[in-house]
Amino acid sequence: EFTSDAKERQQQEAAKKAVMEVWPKVETFLKATSAKGVTQENYEEAWEALSPGRGPPSFEEAQKEISKHPEVIEWKSLRKVEVDQNLYIWGIVIMALVTGVYTVVGGLRAVIITDVIQSVLILLGMLIVAWCTFNHDLIASWETMVKYDQNHADVQGLVEGKNLLHLYKPSSDPDFPWTGVLSGLLVLHFYYWGANQFVVQRALAARSLGDARTGIITAGFFKLLIPFVSIGTGIAAYYLFQQLMPGVKLDADTAFPMLMREVVAPLL
Repeated sequence: EFTSDAKERQQQEAAKKAVMEVWPKVETFLKATSAKGVTQENYEEAWEALSPGRGPPSFEEAQKEISKHPEVIEWKSLRKVEVDQNLYIWGIVIMALVTGVYTVVGGLRAVIITDVIQSVLILLGMLIVAWCTFNHDLIASWETMVKYDQNHADVQGLVEGKNLLHLYKPSSDPDFPWTGVLSGLLVLHFYYWGANQFVVQRALAARSLGDARTGIITAGFFKLLIPFVSIGTGIAAYYLFQQLMPGVKLDADTAFPMLMREVVAPLL
């Protein structure tokens, strides 16, 4: 049994070494053929052309192994977005200082003006990313999204690949039963729009009762866009990156930067 385990480990190490050696060559080979990315089909064809007689490790295993060693990946469509933690921390510190300064100097008026500017930029950014994502060749239409939602299998067993487009889940669902979501949101939204300091402070600062009501109703209307623009785009990204990076574990925190890099940037 020990000998069998040792032999299996040796085979695994040999397969990993083969992936490390051949993958960059596979990328170079496919770039020369004007391929847009490494897929299951052209991966096997390229491997056979570069290493005849050497059976390649499965595409999924190769993708998993390569994802652990980004230094050997040249093809950017396969490389996940990584955020430098130091830059991330410094960004938080700088933004906190800037926000503190204009809040102290300008008061609530400066805060509200900044909120309006930020809201416009965020909404425009969401709409641009959504439009670019839904017009990508691999998504193309809502019908394609529905087809992916009905037929696509799970990715590494991490996220359920079906029924993502359903508005609600059955009451027997262990995570998000429609009964719990409905009753929970009723309580949550009464709090958010009626007692949340963020909203109440702005309502109390309005010039009149009519302005306060109009502001809250307008803000509520824009809230309705989020499921269609933000969540819909996230679901589209889930299926899009299943096609671009099959077998690679996707990080929800980097989905938006990946959309910016892979979908929006090529159009600029």
